Amino acid sequence: MSKPPALPPTTLRGIKLKAKTLSRELNIPHSEALEIASRLSGYQKFQHARRALKSSSDVMPPSPKIDPEQNSPAENSRAKGARMGIKMNTANDQNGVEWNADTYQKGMGAEPLKCSHCCTAVTFNIPHTREMYDKPVLVPGYFRLLPKGAHAANCPFGVDDEVNKLAKSSEGLIESIQQDKYRMRLVMIKEALEGGTPKNPEPSGTRAQTGRTYTSNPGLLPAYINSASRALKLRAMCESNRDIEQHLELIFEGNVKVSWDQFYFESARHMEAYHAISQNSTQHPIALEGQVKSIRTELKGDTTKNVMNLQMNPFRIDGDDANNGIGLEVSVWAPQGAWLRGINPGDEVVVLGMWKCNPGSASPAPIQGGRFMTLTKRRLSLSLVLKAQITKVESVLT
Repeated sequence: MSKPPALPPTTLRGIKLKAKTLSRELNIPHSEALEIASRLSGYQKFQHARRALKSSSDVMPPSPKIDPEQNSPAENSRAKGARMGIKMNTANDQNGVEWNADTYQKGMGAEPLKCSHCCTAVTFNIPHTREMYDKPVLVPGYFRLLPKGAHAANCPFGVDDEVNKLAKSSEGLIESIQQDKYRMRLVMIKEALEGGTPKNPEPSGTRAQTGRTYTSNPGLLPAYINSASRALKLRAMCESNRDIEQHLELIFEGNVKVSWDQFYFESARHMEAYHAISQNSTQHPIALEGQVKSIRTELKGDTTKNVMNLQMNPFRIDGDDANNGIGLEVSVWAPQGAWLRGINPGDEVVVLGMWKCNPGSASPAPIQGGRFMTLTKRRLSLSLVLKAQITKVESVLT
């Protein structure tokens, strides 16, 4: 019998207790666990949760994942008319000279710089390195909006304009619910991946969706996945989940809102995705972003066994055993080797689907005398239904 889904904590004490559990289960610092626990409860970060719950230990937060009628922080921002921006590869200076992010350096152009389409003020985010997969990785430079800036209406670098284009060709997966506000139905994606048959169909064959209904159409399932893939590509070009969440919200069964932080996981948050998948009895589709480590086709001569592995993050200390390291391997299986063609090691991809998890078990470390005596490799695996579940992404829009 499946266990009921765990409700997120609703008090500051509850968040702290949840953080202790997360810190132990995910083998992460307590400060990082506090941020995760706060997001699970509907807050942007722990500081936000502490400020909101300071006066009362029993205040229910405005969580978009629990109450479908509550307005999310993203909706409040939308009400102000903000048009969040996509990372840009080009910008113009005050003299009208166009600059490319690959070669630009601070001060080269007559600043302040401007969006090459709507002339909104932008700035240059310089290239920098960050630690990923236990090694330094170069993050290319790009142009972006200034704080509190906004692109003009119909600017191709505005997230709202791109979402509007997606909605027009999404075959109903993405719908407009008010100006500059759209909704993507994760249940339609889940049904597409499970063959188009709802687990508990309504007597009429439809599901209620905030005053609207839709009918599952098996003939449109590939179109749903293609539309979702385009939405994920757009998200990858944004700086954060918040940028797209202000214009495109996610809902699952029963009109329950799902935050983008619980749907889209960057490489540094893969272990957080494992926790969400392993703890929730009712699964919604999840997207993992990561760098391709390897691709192997026709394993043991079987043409139906083809696998793509993503780069692993460093092993972390097991909270219950300091001599044991905990790691996570992400594997994507394809029934045809052709589905993985055009993807190479080092490429950045986003993979969407219904993931399965395996906790693994401790085994002797291959190199004795190192940091850990034993290693436990947890696993997330996905069997592709459609090739479009893998999206090769770019970091900027040209």
